Amino acid sequence: MSGVYYIDPDGLGEFKVFCDQTTAGGGWTVFQKRFDGTVDFFRTWDDYRQGFGNLNGEFWLGLDKIYRLTASSSNKLRVDLEDVRGGRAFAEYQSFSVANEEEKYLLILGSYSGSAGDSLAYHRGLQFSSKDQDNDRSQHNCASSMKGGWWYNSCQHSNLNGLYRKGQSGSTVMRWNRWRGSESVERSEMKWIGYSNHLHLQQVFGRRFMMKYLCEVLLFCFFLTALSNATKLSSKPARTDNDTKHRPHCSINNNYFYAGQNSRKIENMFSDIQQQLTKLEQEIRNMKNQTCEKQDGKAVYKNCAEVYRSGDKISGVYKIDPDGLGEFEVFCDQTTAGGGWTVFQKRYNGAVDFFRAWDDYKRGFGNLNGEFWLGLDKMHRLTASSRNKLRVDLEDIHGNTAFAEYGSFSVASE
Repeated sequence: MSGVYYIDPDGLGEFKVFCDQTTAGGGWTVFQKRFDGTVDFFRTWDDYRQGFGNLNGEFWLGLDKIYRLTASSSNKLRVDLEDVRGGRAFAEYQSFSVANEEEKYLLILGSYSGSAGDSLAYHRGLQFSSKDQDNDRSQHNCASSMKGGWWYNSCQHSNLNGLYRKGQSGSTVMRWNRWRGSESVERSEMKWIGYSNHLHLQQVFGRRFMMKYLCEVLLFCFFLTALSNATKLSSKPARTDNDTKHRPHCSINNNYFYAGQNSRKIENMFSDIQQQLTKLEQEIRNMKNQTCEKQDGKAVYKNCAEVYRSGDKISGVYKIDPDGLGEFEVFCDQTTAGGGWTVFQKRYNGAVDFFRAWDDYKRGFGNLNGEFWLGLDKMHRLTASSRNKLRVDLEDIHGNTAFAEYGSFSVASE
């Protein structure tokens, strides 16, 4: 689950980070987030060194922490962007790291990939500058004139810490030149992942129940698992941003460990843990089945939005009954745009033939955990009795994503 966790990347003391567990497989440590302009990013050197803002809102994690995160492993940087029209793009860079304060937090970047265009190459190998510390290559202070803090050259092709000016253009706004030119972006997130020992435990059951580590092995975000019955593992509460909401992290033989220091142990245990997970499959399936069954006064959900509001925020297969005429299974997307979406079509690998007869499209076909068409009858039942919105999510062969939304969506009867 995405949220705020305590980590200690180098044994020098723990600090809080925001872990993004949904983007591109999860495991990302976010060090910059902007979306509404509530936090001023035109700051001093000390502010950028220490960090500022709120990890549950807009924030800059701090150059000292970014240095500690990126100093000891192979890393990847990801930049996620959204414009005022809802268009989205991303940029990824291999071999990302930030030097220490002695070197003015010099930016180290490898090769680029993504859909946003490369607007950081111009800043590669440059030192960080703020309004009160000028380390750029210009004759004047770029940070002062660009109204931000950045690895300025003379001056910039990107300025994601510039002024938040929604819908405006100019050199001082938060911008990514190769994507939207001088136009301000509405949202930005900069995030890091260490991938040299990237390790995910994932067991996909009939309800697509995800077992995975939070953050990233080298990041030391304490492990989140559902291994409550795993005999070789004990659990004790790991600190989160909310001390009353404990989540387990693992100990072996009563010795707590950091993931990066013991990644070999984890790898050796992988097959054994998989066996333990397999034993839990039926129990988990039963628990999920019972969640939405109509018995003993338990809630019966009409759609995935009700499932989400009930607190079950894991994407997967659930039973719903939208109109009291009988329940059926659907796949609930609980991560996209706030969650609560009932998926009625999914395609991604061509495994299912969609050149079908009328009866097939009426009843539905495919596998809810793979490619499928839910069925026109079910879509009519879902959309007949309430105000609805349709969302279409698309991705091309280059990894570019886009979406379309429509208000007042419904499907008539046969």
